[in-house]
Amino acid sequence: MTSATQASADDPFRYGWRYVQREHAVNGELYEQIPLTLEDVLYPEVGDFVVHTKAHEDICNYLLDVFNEQVCEDASAAVLHDVRVAWDVPGLRPNGPDITVFFGVQQQQNWATFDCAIEGVRPALIVEVTSPDTRHQDLGDKLEIYEEAEVWESGKVGKWESGKVGKCCASDTCRDTLSCGTQVWGLLGTKHQT
Repeated sequence: MTSATQASADDPFRYGWRYVQREHAVNGELYEQIPLTLEDVLYPEVGDFVVHTKAHEDICNYLLDVFNEQVCEDASAAVLHDVRVAWDVPGLRPNGPDITVFFGVQQQQNWATFDCAIEGVRPALIVEVTSPDTRHQDLGDKLEIYEEAEVWESGKVGKWESGKVGKCCASDTCRDTLSCGTQVWGLLGTKHQT
């Protein structure tokens, strides 16, 4: 284990934190800051603070701007960043994709959680910007969630090459990454397009 990895592993707040209300005998209600686990990052709660790198945020903000520009004339389109998605599949917990694009939305809202059952639509595109610490989760657990939610068909996943965002590289052998190890993956939601 490298010293950088050890330092990160020793930081209980490396993934982020949430505030939990506690009862205190003397002071009444208090809020305690507790560290997030990898499972908390996979299934965030509204109000969680998830730690991201600058590269991760730069890529997400760029993609958010690009996708919003591409769908700006479609009033039924919604492009969301770090907004929880509650799936319309019983037993499937809400999770938080990096970028989600929806079409067919009836009314724009300031969502903290986008509920697919209430809105009546599922994502047309999900983008995960992966980092070395969470890559196994982003490309393992999250893909399983998206497949269970029937958002995408197996095999419809591609990696955008760093420096060439928007050019899909679907090759399994492509290992082009940013110097920080960040990669961008897009899931095309082909099962529910009209």
